[in-house]
Amino acid sequence: MENVMEPLNGWRRTHRLRRGGWFTDPPAKIDRRRTATLTAELLAARRDQAVRILSHPETPQPLGEDAIVLLDALDGGTPTAMAMMVVAFSSGLSWNGDAALAHLADQIVVTRGVVFAAETAVELAALALTAHPSSYGNDTAVRPVTDQEYAADDTRLVWPDSDLPFSSRVRNRLAVASDEDYAAAEAILARYRGGGPPQRAMVTFLLPTREDWFDETMAWLVSAPISRWVRHRATHVMTSSVRTPGQLMLATGSIHNIGWGTPALSAALEGLGPALLPELLSVLDSEGWGSDGSRLVVSMIAIMPTDEAFTALLDRPGNRFVLPGLHEAASRFPRRAMRLLAEDGTAHAAELLRGHVARHPEIATTLLPDLSGAAAPRVRDLLAGTAVAEAPADRLPPLLTGPLPKKTTISAWVDAETLPRVELRDGAGALPAEAMHHLLLQLAAANPAVKDVIAPGDLAALGWTLFMRWRAADAPSKDGWALRSLTITGDDDTVRRLAPIIRAWPGEGGHARAVIGLDVLAGIGTDVALMHLHGISQRLKFRGLRERAAAKIGEVADRLGLTPDQLADRLVPDLGLDTDGTLRLTDGQREFVVGFDAQLQPYVTGADGTRLKTVPRTATDAYARFAALKKDTRTLARDQLDRLEKAMVSGRRWTAAEFRAHLAGHPLLGHIVRRLIWGVYDGDVLTASFRVAEDRSFAGLDDSTLTVPDDAIIGVAHPVELGDATTAWAEVLADYEIAQPFGQLDRAVFRPAPADVEAVLDRPAPVHRLLALEKRGWRRTAPMDAGIQWGIFASLRGGGLVEIDLDPGISIGDPGDMGSQSLRKLRVTRDRVEVPLDRLHPVALSELIRDLTDMTTP
Repeated sequence: MENVMEPLNGWRRTHRLRRGGWFTDPPAKIDRRRTATLTAELLAARRDQAVRILSHPETPQPLGEDAIVLLDALDGGTPTAMAMMVVAFSSGLSWNGDAALAHLADQIVVTRGVVFAAETAVELAALALTAHPSSYGNDTAVRPVTDQEYAADDTRLVWPDSDLPFSSRVRNRLAVASDEDYAAAEAILARYRGGGPPQRAMVTFLLPTREDWFDETMAWLVSAPISRWVRHRATHVMTSSVRTPGQLMLATGSIHNIGWGTPALSAALEGLGPALLPELLSVLDSEGWGSDGSRLVVSMIAIMPTDEAFTALLDRPGNRFVLPGLHEAASRFPRRAMRLLAEDGTAHAAELLRGHVARHPEIATTLLPDLSGAAAPRVRDLLAGTAVAEAPADRLPPLLTGPLPKKTTISAWVDAETLPRVELRDGAGALPAEAMHHLLLQLAAANPAVKDVIAPGDLAALGWTLFMRWRAADAPSKDGWALRSLTITGDDDTVRRLAPIIRAWPGEGGHARAVIGLDVLAGIGTDVALMHLHGISQRLKFRGLRERAAAKIGEVADRLGLTPDQLADRLVPDLGLDTDGTLRLTDGQREFVVGFDAQLQPYVTGADGTRLKTVPRTATDAYARFAALKKDTRTLARDQLDRLEKAMVSGRRWTAAEFRAHLAGHPLLGHIVRRLIWGVYDGDVLTASFRVAEDRSFAGLDDSTLTVPDDAIIGVAHPVELGDATTAWAEVLADYEIAQPFGQLDRAVFRPAPADVEAVLDRPAPVHRLLALEKRGWRRTAPMDAGIQWGIFASLRGGGLVEIDLDPGISIGDPGDMGSQSLRKLRVTRDRVEVPLDRLHPVALSELIRDLTDMTTP
């Protein structure tokens, strides 16, 4: 059954059926007694208003009179009269109107037969209510729509059955009708194919098996002399009968235009099948239908029985809606999932494969001979893991055999039987099922003692699997222990995978969850964990979380007797590099040397120094190590470059001893340090400048060695401080072909007079420019009336604050809505006392004008 697309049961209630398609075997039966009772009650309740409409002078007679008779008994009249009664009945229906029309359709099927009901639905499509705004509900008629009205753009008509509840129920009954009734309906409805636009569209809606009629009707609608609105309504009705991407394009232009909450979507999926995949991926990637819509799209992709559909989900590990779909697809198509997960080779796929092999060992064993060379060992190793001997009962620690924690339960999403096998730390064997249950309860109760009895690698794998399954179950708050327990189970690899998720959560409405994530990083407490925590505190667009992360870093620094900056120096990992800042990899025969460019991005060369694009995949271990290194440096590099540039602007200082230990002598940071010009300071005065040579000595402008004592004060030299030496240093670096990691020697320098500042303030500032400077430390003021932020501010070197008034201000809900901003009054204050610009530190003043210039650049 792995090549069959079966729908989700939850779609049954609203799905628009196709003959021989989903939910037609066995066909749903009509509860005749209940339907008759409900319909009689509904008709009685609506009778007075329906009679007024059907008696109106503009309602054609004697059809109106015939329709009134049908309000009391459905066993007479023509399909046209029945349709007029349905329109009058539907006028002004409340929130449950769709259900009422569906019940009425069922009763007509029971009383008059499905063929009569189908003709009634087509007649209904040609009718409309004429509503007069001055007395809506009291002066309304029902009548056929004219050709002139179909062509007019301003026709004032109320279209009945607008969401198709009546017609959809008739379609569903027709889909499961006898062959004789279906043929009779087809013969009768064929006569309406020359009618108006809604009738032609309704024929194709009721009979989706007639693809030829669909194509002919669509071709006619494209060129017919009808209004754009009428054409749109007619083609939208036909969306539920599409069978090809071309038909979908003609009917609605794009699946985006259907809307995720409509029954037409599942009908289109049944009609197109896997051919709908590109459209669904477009919606998923844009999140154009919001969270609920994205979940629906994923569930639709998950039922597609193709490699392309499964791979499309697997290729989107960063999409928060995908994981439940992968679990659904793996459950539906276990053989396909086993093969594709094994062949993928990513860490994301490996986690899914582990659980899938545990759930289906027999499938893994059967498929093993047919798997590719890279995939087979992955499955073989997992199968071997399932065969690890269980630890004997007398070797189990009391923690995993004693009384269970009270008031703690394990939810079904855990799926304990398929969790990774966990071995005891002392090597006694794997945990049996009962001990595994104890372990889960201990984790749920946040008992750190489990770290002492479980193998660290197994514990980390278990913790991450639990966390990802919790996320796939929509992260129920009552099971938040799955996140918090990462403090106990987590290792550096956990941190690397968790940090991006924490960064994204605030934008997904998960601020509270992200705050817990910060606690987890702080609780794991390794250098890598604290490095990522510091990165969040320095560079994240969500201010609230950024400030909470900074507070966490401050707490850790206080415990260690350090400043946050000093702690950040000590948190930069060496990534396993050699002392010369390189990494040597080998596959046993060839050697590869990893170096770093000016942006701290790793590159690889062969043993002869030839630059390679990457490590060859055939060097499996070396390739994996290089891939992991690139992943580690992706965020780390940007954070370190930003940190040192900020140090240059803010005037941060190190002792020479700290500088040698944590910067110049650091295997990774040394690559940046050697590309910058550094200064020796006496107080705030630059007394000497130097660069760090390859041998880590300090070289002056003339390349002579500069002796710097350990208690000397070192800083990143700003070009304002270097003065005329800036050009000379630039020539030195050019001679050595040294590229700088950020603007230092080529940085724009300003020494303005007050009039120059006023000239900058007179220019308009595009909003996107203002927002971009938040990366440099600028912040918007708190929103005031109507959510308008009236100014921006930033801290200055040497203490103090610069504030700028904006006109007309930035809307917090839509920053670009107010257009360009005028920079009004600029104020510099220190201890709440206004300070003249010429009292600012020269570097602070230059950087301020640089920022103002960038703000006002078109």
